[in-house]
Amino acid sequence: MGSWGHQVFCDDCALDALAELCESQNLVGDIERMLDEALQYNDDYIEVDECEYGLVSAALVTVSLKGADWDLLDPTGSDGNPYEELVQTVEKLDLSALKDKAADVLRIVKKDDSELRELWEDSEYYSDWLNVIDSLAEKLA
Repeated sequence: MGSWGHQVFCDDCALDALAELCESQNLVGDIERMLDEALQYNDDYIEVDECEYGLVSAALVTVSLKGADWDLLDPTGSDGNPYEELVQTVEKLDLSALKDKAADVLRIVKKDDSELRELWEDSEYYSDWLNVIDSLAEKLA
């Protein structure tokens, strides 16, 4: 896992998801598609790529509903962040219809059968990562 922080945007795979969404011609549809792909693993082992794509999408749903919390997204903040424009666009969208899917994805990325959770569990920053996921879930509650 190419990760440099416990925040959502601090991972190579997360940046791939963000780049894909920046190029999207159907942003809402693509966010929902990424959530749906992660939700397919509700009862099965979910690999890191599906976790990351789902996690990015769930985080963007929280951005739509509650505004951007850069402490959860990227420690460098919004100034000069290459995904600032995407986040600003998402803040203007109504993704409330995706709230339940996003909450379910956050639960799935933390479950025992999650490769992403397994990778973080082996890290000294596991509790920090869990706090990010839990904070996002609280925003959706």
